[in-house]
Amino acid sequence: MKKLLTLLCMLLLIAATLCACEAESAYDIAVRNGFVGTEAEWLESLKGATGAKGEPGEDGKNADQENPQELDFFLLPDGTYAVGIGKALYAKEITVPATYKGKAVTCVGAPSFITYDDPAEIFGIGFWAAPLLEKINLPDSITTIGICAFVECPALTSITIPESVTKICDYAFAGCDALTSITIPESVTKICKHAFRNCENLERVDILSTEIDIHADAFEGCTKLSPATPEITVTAHGSLTWAPVDGAEYYEVMLDYDRDSIVKLTACEFTAFQEGYHIYYVRAVKGNFPSAWGSLYTTKIPPVAASTITYENGVLSWDSVIYASYYQIIINGVMVDAEHYGTNYTFDAGNQSFTVQIRACSDWDNYINSELSDLKSFG
Repeated sequence: MKKLLTLLCMLLLIAATLCACEAESAYDIAVRNGFVGTEAEWLESLKGATGAKGEPGEDGKNADQENPQELDFFLLPDGTYAVGIGKALYAKEITVPATYKGKAVTCVGAPSFITYDDPAEIFGIGFWAAPLLEKINLPDSITTIGICAFVECPALTSITIPESVTKICDYAFAGCDALTSITIPESVTKICKHAFRNCENLERVDILSTEIDIHADAFEGCTKLSPATPEITVTAHGSLTWAPVDGAEYYEVMLDYDRDSIVKLTACEFTAFQEGYHIYYVRAVKGNFPSAWGSLYTTKIPPVAASTITYENGVLSWDSVIYASYYQIIINGVMVDAEHYGTNYTFDAGNQSFTVQIRACSDWDNYINSELSDLKSFG
């Protein structure tokens, strides 16, 4: 019993001591331990000496301040960035920053899913088809306007290409219908194929560089820059002809859309015609601006309709002509049948002499009728 009371007393003493400690302030404890002075003096005594100045922190920017339009940025192998539309799809004006995360922004265009031989051409789909984009402000850090960077941006009316840009890639501004003028700075050394294709209202292009590689199709379909499209016809002899086009410096003829087949002509006739079913393309070129391609489907019929014409027992006969659907028969200078099917024709000349000519014809508009055969006399 005594042991139990002794233990209880000890617990009560400990509890009282703890309560007393919790009631004391830090200042009270300091005084109890020998501090002399007011509480304010005690607080001041707690301050240490001023330490050395630390390293400066990052600029007071957050992600929104650095990229307020929420553009997309893509790290490139050289450590710089390419820029794309991101969440700014419906913006009317976009300003591209010169740097992102401390690195230069050098290319307009996100990495493409297409792999090109030239590493400078791996970019595309930058601001593709942004429907409301009217103006884009590019920084002097941009060196490449990538493939399809602004393709089909129908409202784009204003862009200044920085003097840092050296290359404008394939389809960069193709289909920008509202673009009326553009200046290509002296720094640009290459404008790739279809870069401004079908910019139908583009009426002024100032190219400041005297040493620049401009692809032959860079401005294809820019109707206000280019000459008119030639209207092609075909002579019976199998040559292409077209009327002169105002402003044209020369013409280009291409067979079956084979770029390697292109020939340049100053005349408005192409005589190196090939037999068979082909498509010929002709366009006029003025400076750096070609017209759209005019085209014609053709098949050349041999100029002599028949190598052999015979008359026996009141029947005219001739050799079949390749590609011919029907024949025209001219006897004594008069066409006696303008649409004869087959290679035999019954004709009773009696004892009279007569002359015959045959022309091979086709039902297809894109086939060429032959010339009249040589005059053949009988009787």
